[in-house]
Amino acid sequence: MRKVENDARKNPALLEIEVLQDLENSDKYVLLTKWKSRTDLNRWVQDPEYENINNLIDGISSEPVHYQIYEHVSEKMATL
Repeated sequence: MRKVENDARKNPALLEIEVLQDLENSDKYVLLTKWKSRTDLNRWVQDPEYENINNLIDGISSEPVHYQIYEHVSEKMATL
């Protein structure tokens, strides 16, 4: 998984990446990423390097890659 993280970090639009491993099922992971913009994320998904990383993840994960997109909730919204 370290290679996946290092390869993803090469993208300058990636602001943060966090890799979490399931404690009960060590071949299950969650990757949390933060991008400069939604446009940058969409551009990344079209990049051939993205496909390479997906293939790496598929090779070490017990389940197919599944993605969901979330937006950051501002502090103002979080206090409601």
